[in-house]
Amino acid sequence: MTSISHMDVKFLWGNSNYDYVCSESLGNSGGILCIWEASIFKKINTTVSDNFIAIYGTWLPTNSKILFIAIYAPQQTSCKRKLWDYISNIVGRWNGESIIMGDFNEVRSSEERRGSCFNPYSARYFDRFISNAGLVDVTLEGYAFTWAHPSASKMSKLDRFLVSDGIFSLFPSITAICLDRHLSDHRPILLREVKLDFGPTPFRFYHSWFDYVGFDDMIKLSWHSFSHSDTNGMIRFKKKLQDLKKIIRSWIKAKKLEISGSKNEMISELGAIDKDMDRGVFDDDTVFRRFELKHKLLNVSEMESKDNFQKSKVKWAVEGDENSKFFHGIINKRRAQLAIRGIFVDGFWETEPGMIKDAFFNHFASRFKEPANHRFKLNFEFNKKLHQNQMEDLERSVSRDEIRRAVWSCGDNKSPGPDGFTFEFFKKYWDCIGSDFCEAVECFKSGSAQFWMSWMDIIRVGQVMGYSMEGCVKDLENIIGKQGEDNVIR
Repeated sequence: MTSISHMDVKFLWGNSNYDYVCSESLGNSGGILCIWEASIFKKINTTVSDNFIAIYGTWLPTNSKILFIAIYAPQQTSCKRKLWDYISNIVGRWNGESIIMGDFNEVRSSEERRGSCFNPYSARYFDRFISNAGLVDVTLEGYAFTWAHPSASKMSKLDRFLVSDGIFSLFPSITAICLDRHLSDHRPILLREVKLDFGPTPFRFYHSWFDYVGFDDMIKLSWHSFSHSDTNGMIRFKKKLQDLKKIIRSWIKAKKLEISGSKNEMISELGAIDKDMDRGVFDDDTVFRRFELKHKLLNVSEMESKDNFQKSKVKWAVEGDENSKFFHGIINKRRAQLAIRGIFVDGFWETEPGMIKDAFFNHFASRFKEPANHRFKLNFEFNKKLHQNQMEDLERSVSRDEIRRAVWSCGDNKSPGPDGFTFEFFKKYWDCIGSDFCEAVECFKSGSAQFWMSWMDIIRVGQVMGYSMEGCVKDLENIIGKQGEDNVIR
């Protein structure tokens, strides 16, 4: 690309409401062309180089300062290192958010390269550049590699989007996808916001609810009022939790409306008192009332911040210390990175929520179906066997004390399943819920022994081998989590 005119850009863009910057080609390498909608992004300044274009400006819909950098990195390792250092310096001096995109001609791990040599030193330097600049590599959905040799013998992930943490707050539903390459050796990559509706938000229990006045009484009265007659302990326990979730949702909704109204009233009254104090019209009762309002308002803010702590799953160094922007950034970042925006179905990328749900359902239904009647058998003697007392210990019934100790060995913020209740909830209300919990576990062990090994049995095996209760539970959580990762299709 030696030169480009306004007419060329208008033909590419499709209308006249645009602005653009270009960098001419260098040798056999093509140039860089950046075009944007003038009503969305307002350019403040630009820096044009042989290997990148930096555009400083304002994202008009949110009036946010954003730096866009389009990169076409050189092949030489030494030149790339100089480029990373220069870009890192630009990002460090910019007082706003950053989005860096393009062909970096570099990979971060050996998994991102196939059929060609991997340079660990160059990859390590590239990783250090991303970390030092405070950038996040946006997960590319769709195809795994962005470049392929015409013979398909070599493939690499050379193209990517690197963004600052604040981008996830500005665009919570941001996602990146790798598209079909057709005639080119590079696949186009697209950064966009995709808002998918997968239906109602799943229930999730927040520990801040423990602090609401009347919450404990509501839980206990509701649980004792249930009268399900199912003989199966698991089904009975499941139905009770389902009914309890409905009651909690309704109670919390009403409580939050009450607190929201009360909070607005406190802020309004506090403002009126401050105005009176500013004019010198106040007495001891007014000062005491102001102190009381500030204390109540602080309690409300602390309860709101607890939800952010739990969502972000970060252990804060100082209890009660709050940085809302920091925690919201972590929440949005994790949500963007873990969200599933699409899935390959029979070789086609599907983004429709119904298709995604069906694909996941069919996948896990096939993985967890009843095993075949004819299974592989090991017809020889093992050198190492369990002793008779160990075999009897594994086959005996699970005691309720074992169940309770297993529950207490799990983290408070760990959810035992998709029901949304955390272990802290079961620990706190064990006196009224514990018996139903134990009956469900006992029913699970007795009714499912022909197909599945009980989680308590796994813990016992670990204890026989010399592991602690807490260690067994943590290992079991890791095993279940790892299996879930291996099973998920992305």
